Amino acid sequence: MWGFYVRRRQHLVYTFGCVSLFVLMTFFLLRIVNYIGIFDRKNLLVIDLNRDRIPSRWNYGSAENFTNPSSSSLNVSLPIGFYDDTDVKNLTLLWKYIRQINEAHVIRNKDRFGDEPPSFIIIIQVHNRSTHLMYLIESLRKVRYIEKALVVFSHDFFSPEINRMLEALKFMRFTQIFFPYSQQLFPNSYPGPHPKDCHERGEHNCLTQEWQDIAGNFRNPRFTQVKHHWLWKLSFVMDKMNLSQNFFGWCILLEEDYVVLPDMLHVLRLTEQHNASFDIVALGSYEASQSFNSPDYILPVQFFFSQML
Repeated sequence: MWGFYVRRRQHLVYTFGCVSLFVLMTFFLLRIVNYIGIFDRKNLLVIDLNRDRIPSRWNYGSAENFTNPSSSSLNVSLPIGFYDDTDVKNLTLLWKYIRQINEAHVIRNKDRFGDEPPSFIIIIQVHNRSTHLMYLIESLRKVRYIEKALVVFSHDFFSPEINRMLEALKFMRFTQIFFPYSQQLFPNSYPGPHPKDCHERGEHNCLTQEWQDIAGNFRNPRFTQVKHHWLWKLSFVMDKMNLSQNFFGWCILLEEDYVVLPDMLHVLRLTEQHNASFDIVALGSYEASQSFNSPDYILPVQFFFSQML
């Protein structure tokens, strides 16, 4: 009887260990697959199936009444959401149009919320995952004091679908800017990928053979674009946009796959009231497990690291 009990327990431990190992392997595999982009918008079946549950406030037809412009030019006076895939194939014209958009500083929905300076600037770094962005926008819709904020959508990809989606927004002031050095605009030359770039360690007779990082890896345009875009958007909003000259409030940095809570701006206001000596506040964290045993009125002060942003 005792031997049977021991064997049964060993069998249960073995089974539990195998299941745990399978779950861990599946988790890390999904993280890797999502990181390389396989689970982008069109393949996120679960999210796409739930997309229809969001209320019908997403009306993509806001630019349907405009006349189609000539294919040889892009008119900055027309809504950004008007243009489709055929209008952006000419990269030279697209680059000029993006430059005009960045110089225009058009703020949407000023007729609803006025011209007074915003109390917050929310800067969202956007690539091409429209479903992720839609869920972020839906969470912003519920944020208290969102009417006092200006949302800046900073794109490194000119996506007609995303542009049409943003044209339908009416609950906040927002503007769009476009990273002018993206892979979309430079598909075969620096700062995008170059045919003569080095790809493997130890590779010779290529352009970047003398420019390895500390781990011996060469420049990956996809990853460097994210970093360059991150720095460019901050510099552009702070130094180039007219509104920032008289702005002394908080800038909140988000990305297209984030989701925020309704009290985000309210908590930031309360945090500022406690202590004005800090320059950076982390409103969220990538860590899945956190301890909430401490009193809710305690604000931890920590050293800064990049994952906080």
